[in-house]
Amino acid sequence: MRRSGVKRATTIRLAVFDLDGTLTRSGTSVLRHIGHEFGFASTAERLAALHSERAMTNAQVSRTAAGLLQGRNRGELGQALRSLPMVEGIRDTVTFLNSQRVRCALATITFDFAAQYVAHSFGFERVSATTLEWSPDDRVTGKGMVALEAQHKCCFIEGQCAELGISSQQVLVVGDAYTDVPAMRMAGWSVGFNPTPEVDDLASVSLYDSTDLRDVVPYIRHLLDE
Repeated sequence: MRRSGVKRATTIRLAVFDLDGTLTRSGTSVLRHIGHEFGFASTAERLAALHSERAMTNAQVSRTAAGLLQGRNRGELGQALRSLPMVEGIRDTVTFLNSQRVRCALATITFDFAAQYVAHSFGFERVSATTLEWSPDDRVTGKGMVALEAQHKCCFIEGQCAELGISSQQVLVVGDAYTDVPAMRMAGWSVGFNPTPEVDDLASVSLYDSTDLRDVVPYIRHLLDE
């Protein structure tokens, strides 16, 4: 754990969590997992690596992945997500924050079906994710999506702040990688959860080698009304 001298928030009212690499266990992601489940694991690994190296945008990665998912229905995708490796303590952390009058949201650049599944499973009430196009019988069409990039997390936070009547200084962002950096810069407080060096340099607090989201709680209690 490290505390930095970056700006400090007043009472937190909105906590925004990344999904891939933050709520999923380190080294996995929605794309890698569904690639393994649906027979395109090597392609998913290559796409993930190119995105991590910033050689491909999320829009490019998402278009390719959506094409590979074409024809899959929501039931198949939901079934595949049941074995998505998640960190421990997600629901407990969300429940605790809600008890402190903190709203909890997911802001991710991965697909909406995964974000909605995780939100429903663990109690997040607000979601921002890459939107797939679905056919009338609820199958992935493979085209027509709205793909999000890192800066869209900031747009989501701005919209949530306006709706809730709060400032960005009352926002906590929890993330791990470079796609979380813009949101962390605008938030009042941030936690790097098993962070990359870029995130570690920016985060208010960094936690390493954790497999339990509840590890965040002791380092943010001073930001909550208790």
